[in-house]
Amino acid sequence: MNYFILFRLPIFYSISNNLIRSRFQDLQRKFHPDRFYYQLEKERLIALKTTLILNKAYSILKDPLKRAEYILSLFNIDYHHKKNTIFDNIFLHTQIELFDEFDSIKNKKNMENSLIKFNIKLNNIIKQNNIIMIQSLNNKQWEKAYNSLYKLRFLKKLQQKTEKFKEKLLNFN
Repeated sequence: MNYFILFRLPIFYSISNNLIRSRFQDLQRKFHPDRFYYQLEKERLIALKTTLILNKAYSILKDPLKRAEYILSLFNIDYHHKKNTIFDNIFLHTQIELFDEFDSIKNKKNMENSLIKFNIKLNNIIKQNNIIMIQSLNNKQWEKAYNSLYKLRFLKKLQQKTEKFKEKLLNFN
């Protein structure tokens, strides 16, 4: 089942989350199991299964990285397949630099300012890779989109790690 077709959307990355949510809500109103309470058990079961599919589709389409991964899967590019791991020496170097920089923040006297600067740098790298991924997906350049998605997944994990560190830092002060 193609979730874009289910939601009556074009297979396109740059779709408004408001449109995705609106289509989801329309479908939920139509197929919600409560509407089938007085129907035969078979019809209630179909409504329940449909709702489960709708919920899964919505969770994928509303999340930008999951949506990108799903689009790639529609064109037979499996993000999770180990053979698809990219070997980009420049990005590997960037990963090492970012980890080193993040680790060094913990030893600096002015951790808060260092963390702010690091987050600005990280956000800029994320924005650059996001632009590349969007352009690649919209232009059907699947390998380039895959590589950008791979990088964005790493960057988002690092961003989450910095957010957790920032929370600890704020709670400590």
